[in-house]
Amino acid sequence: MLPSSRDQRSATSPYSAPGTSGAEAKASTRVDCAARLLRDGQSVTEAALAAGYANPSHFAKRFRLRHGQPPRAWLTGGE
Repeated sequence: MLPSSRDQRSATSPYSAPGTSGAEAKASTRVDCAARLLRDGQSVTEAALAAGYANPSHFAKRFRLRHGQPPRAWLTGGE
């Protein structure tokens, strides 16, 4: 039995680590981009919008999933 085209795409995707979907890889890349913008002095809203999030609340949720804390706490060193 041949693998489905979806299996082939995920198995050969240059953008995601093994066991990671393309959507997860894209979300991680967007959060990482926003994190760089935060370190460069942009506000949470500015960084979220620049990274492609239409809703800063959704960005904060994704950020917390990736980094274990909200963007402002991460920026201030978890304090």
